[in-house]
Amino acid sequence: MFRSLRGLSGDTGGNVLVEFAFAVPILVTLLIGLVDFGAGVHDMLGLRSAARAGAEFAVARPTDLDGVTAVVLASTDLKQDAVTVTTTNFCECPNGAAVACDGTCSGVIREYVRVRVSQPFAPILPYGHLVMPDEIVGEAVVRVR
Repeated sequence: MFRSLRGLSGDTGGNVLVEFAFAVPILVTLLIGLVDFGAGVHDMLGLRSAARAGAEFAVARPTDLDGVTAVVLASTDLKQDAVTVTTTNFCECPNGAAVACDGTCSGVIREYVRVRVSQPFAPILPYGHLVMPDEIVGEAVVRVR
């Protein structure tokens, strides 16, 4: 019996199969993680593009905040029920200090519109939140006056 076991000690024919069995789950997990990260980056770029489209609309119609939201939702290919659009107006003095849009400051008050588009990120793997945030955000700010 020991003679047959000694014969197996020099046999290396199954090593490749054992190493392959250890390596495949690690490689598949890495591949899924890369796909997950790529999907998150794709969604983030789509949100940024939609926010820019809304900001461009706001240049022509700065008081039509509902129109900005409609343009943002129309310009994205993401799930519209999961996308949140927040549009706000704010004003600054020439020195960068925040001021009410009907307030006064030295110089001309600059009015801006901020378009923020967000969507929750649901990774495929449970450790995806280590790489990507829980919420993906695209934001654009444009001066309208």
